[in-house]
Amino acid sequence: MYEGSETVEPFRETVQWLIFRSALPISSLQLDRLREIRAGGYDEERETPMVPIRAPQPYNSRSVVCSFRSAAGAPDLGFNKQ
Repeated sequence: MYEGSETVEPFRETVQWLIFRSALPISSLQLDRLREIRAGGYDEERETPMVPIRAPQPYNSRSVVCSFRSAAGAPDLGFNKQ
């Protein structure tokens, strides 16, 4: 997990991104919703488009925190390197 920002305007730094070891299954309904977002969905609460428009940003001083029971022997993925 690491602290980051939204991928749509106003890019508030209020997101906790979770990084999983492997892909998680999703339902057909969830996949359809993701497709809507990519196609230019609309967030009625914020009254803004939901298309991710921000390119990946540098980590700056953020750290990726591991919460697995044991990281012993796990490869260094270089997430904390700048």
